[in-house]
Amino acid sequence: MSTLFDNSIRVIYGNDIAVQAVETENFHPWPDGSIVVKSVWKQEELPDGEIRPGKFINAQFMVKDSQQYRDTEGWGFAKFSGDDLHPTGKNASFAKESCIACHRQLAEKTGYLFDVPMKVNTQRLIQNLEKK
Repeated sequence: MSTLFDNSIRVIYGNDIAVQAVETENFHPWPDGSIVVKSVWKQEELPDGEIRPGKFINAQFMVKDSQQYRDTEGWGFAKFSGDDLHPTGKNASFAKESCIACHRQLAEKTGYLFDVPMKVNTQRLIQNLEKK
């Protein structure tokens, strides 16, 4: 889960192919078949300072298929907003004009995804905890 400066909370999901790509640092390029979904909520701060998800904003989908989505760096995009999950964009040009245009400018180094989890060496973390 990540919190951004826009006062939102985001949870990122990946299918087995995407998770394996992160674990093996194999996302230059991302393998075909990778699916990444980001769920976004408005950040809500309770009176005691606790921060939790509030109103649902949208769900964002990226599907990697280098043949089908050649015009958008191999990624297919979809975004569904609000509680009724209404689609954003009226046609395929939405992905070219809005989605990939921004991803090209800001996320080229991570294979066009904004949020790529760090690879965590869990074995090293366990060993360090055991030493304490």
